[in-house]
Amino acid sequence: MPVSRLTDPDRAPRPLVAKAEEYPSGSSIARHSHERAQLIFLSLGALRLQTDDGVWVTPPGRAAWIPGSTVHWANYTKRSSVSIAYVDTTAFDGLPRSCAVFALTGLLRELVMRAIDLGWHWPSDGRAERAMRVLVDEVTSLVPLGLFLPHGHDPRLRRVITALTAEPGDDRNLEDWTAVARTSPRTLARLFQTETGLSFGRWREQLRLICAIERLADGDSITRVAHDLGYSGAGAFTTMFTRAMGQPPRTYLASMSGNPSQGKILL
Repeated sequence: MPVSRLTDPDRAPRPLVAKAEEYPSGSSIARHSHERAQLIFLSLGALRLQTDDGVWVTPPGRAAWIPGSTVHWANYTKRSSVSIAYVDTTAFDGLPRSCAVFALTGLLRELVMRAIDLGWHWPSDGRAERAMRVLVDEVTSLVPLGLFLPHGHDPRLRRVITALTAEPGDDRNLEDWTAVARTSPRTLARLFQTETGLSFGRWREQLRLICAIERLADGDSITRVAHDLGYSGAGAFTTMFTRAMGQPPRTYLASMSGNPSQGKILL
């Protein structure tokens, strides 16, 4: 089956189509949206996906889900090979209604590869249609991972978030940040809890976790990452990482991809 010459997946003739893309290191995708939902995963590289609500980090071995009509933008921090499935959610039931990052199963990976091979004019009955329905079933059964950093909307809160995002190793306490937020400690603490669902301390830990995953995937050593993110040493960093992700950095990164160049951990 020849690959479709159509360029807009929202206008594709089938309710689920897929394509592969390559992005150079440092590539940025401007704010935009699609009518269809997107399932995105990388076989190589790293993706930082953003919406007005926050940031999702998607290293190899993980898949990002973006509901239809969600305004988003993205950054590829290193050369990336990306597979994207576009799903018309009016044709399928039970799909996620909010952005999320999931562990990528082997079956889901192969089904997206199959969708790419089928092109955008696959037969509307028979094996192709059954395969696409299995792909959707796989998505509906996935459990979101904790790879999201909420941002909130209040300008006082956003001033602190912007500064910490630029320097995640900054160790100032909540009271120290009130000068940046231009509000009281009580109000700033309340803003973190109501706008992000996390306390100031938990939000900063999540920020550091997100940054750590990206940097470890890029090949930085555990010791350097721990130092740059404000931890007293590799042991304290590993304890935080293991508590948050359920496994130590070495094990987590090794599970991210079958690519031998991925998952190598430097001490």
